[in-house]
Amino acid sequence: MDYKIAGCVILYNPKMDTIDNILSYVKYIEQLYIVDNSNGDIVCSGFADNPKVKFIQHKENMGIAYSFNEVLKDAEGKFELLLTMDQDSCFFDDSMKTYVNEIPKFDWSKTLAIGPKIVEPDFCMPTDSKKSSTKWNLAENMITSGNIISVKNALLIGGFDEDIFIDEVDSDFIYKGREAGFNIYTNETGVYLLHSLGNPSYHMFLGRRTKVQNHNKIRKYYMFRNRFVVLKKHYQIIGAKRAWNYYIKANISLIKDVLFFEDDKWNKLKYMATGFIDFLIGRLGKKY
Repeated sequence: MDYKIAGCVILYNPKMDTIDNILSYVKYIEQLYIVDNSNGDIVCSGFADNPKVKFIQHKENMGIAYSFNEVLKDAEGKFELLLTMDQDSCFFDDSMKTYVNEIPKFDWSKTLAIGPKIVEPDFCMPTDSKKSSTKWNLAENMITSGNIISVKNALLIGGFDEDIFIDEVDSDFIYKGREAGFNIYTNETGVYLLHSLGNPSYHMFLGRRTKVQNHNKIRKYYMFRNRFVVLKKHYQIIGAKRAWNYYIKANISLIKDVLFFEDDKWNKLKYMATGFIDFLIGRLGKKY
C-alpha cells in the first residue's frame, strides 16, 4: 500500500535556520502545513511560491495541541500519515529518505506513531555498516518532533489535548494511544533527527556534569504544571518508576537548575509555583 504523507511544522518566533530545517524533509512529503503561531514571516516568505506548502496563520499563540488538531482535521480523508515537526529540528543526512522507505513495514491499523532516533547537534553518523541498517523498538513515550502519526488513529483517540497547550502535549498523546491499544515505535538505528531542547549549558553539580536547559519563565510554568497534569491523568500506564524518574525527579531538577545555575531565578520559581497551584485547582489551557 502506498501511503500519502503530509507534514506539519509550527512556528513560534523562528530563526533563519528554520528554513534549512524544513528543506531536510519537505521534498519527501506531499504537502506541508506551516502553522504560524507568532511572527513567522521570515520563514513563510521563504516558501511562498512552493506549491506543496499550505499556510495557516494565527493572530496569537494557539499552542501546539490546537495547531496539530487543526491540521489533523484538514488532513482527514486526504492523507493517511502526518509528519509532526518542531521548527528547531531537522533530519540528519539522508535519514528522511530512509524514514519514508520504512513506512510500509508497520501495520498502521495497530500503530499510532513511529519516531526517529533523537540526536544532539554534535552527533557523528555511525560507520557505513551500521548506517545502512534500521532497527525499531516498541516505545513507552516520544517527543512530538519527527514523528509520523496515523491521521485516522490520532483522530480516533481524540487528537491532542488542548488543555495542556504546550509541553507534555506529546507525552499525553502517546499515553492516550497506548491506553487505546495502539503501538508506538522508535528508531534505534538508521533514522536520525537533530534536535536540541532549550538553550543548554553545562555545569558541575556534586561532582557530576549536569545539563541545564535555561527555558524562560513561561516555559517553566507549563513544564512544571503539565508534568503533574499528565502524571495524574496517565499514572496507571506510566507506573511508579517512570513517574519518579521522568516527572517528580524532573521537576525537582527543574527547581535545582533554577536555584543554582539559571538567571531570573525569582520569576522562574514564582511561575513554577503558579503552575503547581493551577494544577491543584484544575486551571489548565493557555495561561500566558
